Amino acid sequence: TGRVHSFEPTPSTFDVLSLNTRSKANVFLNGEAVASESGVVDLNDYGPVFSGYNSMYHARMPEATAVRVKSTRFQAPAISIDEYVSRENLTPNFVKIDAESAEFEILRGMEHTLQRFKPMISVEVGDMDIEGVIPCGELVMYLVNQGYRAYEFSGGAIVDHQPKDRYEYDNILFLPES
Repeated sequence: TGRVHSFEPTPSTFDVLSLNTRSKANVFLNGEAVASESGVVDLNDYGPVFSGYNSMYHARMPEATAVRVKSTRFQAPAISIDEYVSRENLTPNFVKIDAESAEFEILRGMEHTLQRFKPMISVEVGDMDIEGVIPCGELVMYLVNQGYRAYEFSGGAIVDHQPKDRYEYDNILFLPES
């Protein structure tokens, strides 16, 4: 009975998403990027096989793969979550962010949504030392300072997240304190 609003700016990946969700009337697809503000963003497309690396930033792929995989740079329309929520008159209760190093960029564009609706949030983290990308510890503290408590999956259970100096690949769940 819920509604899912999905964003995918890469045309070939959007086509796959469309095929995978075609029978789901509650899934709303958006062929645009999510950013801190609306406009146009430059993205890297690594092709269908490596689409998990598509990003505003350089790929977080192993060096051996990076030397043989070439990207195509393209521009895509972008929207902030705050603008999308307002335009669509939504009341989000859960937001999943997995944007290949652009997670903080997305969070910056949803400050009003965080304050007004306090949705649960799941964020992919992983420090890859990519130029222009803040360390994930700062992203975690940003959400904590917005009134969220961080949790992680460990030992078969959801437990309080212990902040780290450096993050390996993981997903962290943030629940509003109030």
